Amino acid sequence: MIVLVLTAIGVASALYTTDRVRRIAELPIVGLWLVWLAIGTQVLVFQWLGHFIPVGVSNALHLATYALCMAFLVRNRQIPGLWIITVGTAMNLAAIVANGGSMPARPAAWRAAGLPDPDAFENSSAVAEARLAYLGDIFYVPEGWPLANVFSIGDVLIVLGGTYLAHRWCATPPAEPSRETVADHVRRTATPVPADIEAIAEIVAELRDQLDTQLALVSAQADTAHRQAAALREEARADVERTHGALSTLLAELDGKTLPRPVRAELDEERFASIERQLAANQRALDQCLARQDELADTVAATLDVVVAHSSQA
Repeated sequence: MIVLVLTAIGVASALYTTDRVRRIAELPIVGLWLVWLAIGTQVLVFQWLGHFIPVGVSNALHLATYALCMAFLVRNRQIPGLWIITVGTAMNLAAIVANGGSMPARPAAWRAAGLPDPDAFENSSAVAEARLAYLGDIFYVPEGWPLANVFSIGDVLIVLGGTYLAHRWCATPPAEPSRETVADHVRRTATPVPADIEAIAEIVAELRDQLDTQLALVSAQADTAHRQAAALREEARADVERTHGALSTLLAELDGKTLPRPVRAELDEERFASIERQLAANQRALDQCLARQDELADTVAATLDVVVAHSSQA
C-alpha cells in the first residue's frame, strides 16, 4: 500500500491549479479497469483469502495481478513517463517469479520496519537466501514512522514514474485542433478525376473539336451575311444609277424639243410621277436590304450565344 500512497502524493503534487486538474482528467488512459481489478484482487487475497486458500493458489493470484498491470502498461505505452513505471513493475515481477510468487524482503529491513511474522500469505515476506535479492524489498521505512514498511527499487521507480508522468502531462499544453485550409477542404471534398489520363485527353479533344466546329459555322454564316449585304447594296446603287441615267436622258430629249404647253405640262407631270415611283422602289429596296442585314445580325448573335453556352458547359 505504501507504493499507492506515495504515488498518489506524487501525482497530487502536480495538481496545484485548476487547469492542471483539468489537464490530468484528459489523460488518454485505456483499460484502467485492469489496474482496479489487480488492486482489488491483491486486497482480497492479502486481507482475507490468504487465510483460507492454499499458498500455491495465493501465489498464482499474486502473479496474475502483476500480469494485469503489465497488460495495462503495454496498452498505454504511448503516455510519457509510463515506461518508468513499466520498468519498475517488471523488476518486481522478476523478483516475485524467481521466488515462487512472493516478493522477497531482506530480513534486516523487515525487522527494522517493525513488521510481524506473517501467519498467512503476504505479498512480501522475509527471505534469508532469496533469488534476485537486490530486486526485492531491501529498503524500509523505520518502525514508528508513517507508512512503516519495506519496499524495493522497483517500487521506487513506480513512484517516480507516476510523479514524472503527472508533472510532464500537466506541463504539456493540449494540442490545438487542426485548422483546415481552403486548399485542404478543396482537396478533401473535390470529386476525384478519372485515373485514366487517355480518357481525359479524349474528352478534352472532343470538346475542342465541337468548339472549333461551332466557331467555323459562325464564321461561315457571318461571311454569307456580309456578302449578301454587299450584293444588296450594289444592287440598290445600280438601281439608283439607272434611274438617274433614265431621268437625265428624258430631260435631254425634252429640252431639245418644242412642245405645246399642255403637252409639256403633261410630260412634266408624268416625268415627276415616274421619278417618284422610282424613288419609292429604291426606298423599298433599301428597306429590304436593311431588314436582311438585321436578320443576319440576329442570326450571328444567336449562334454566338450557343457557342458561349457550349463553351461554359465544357
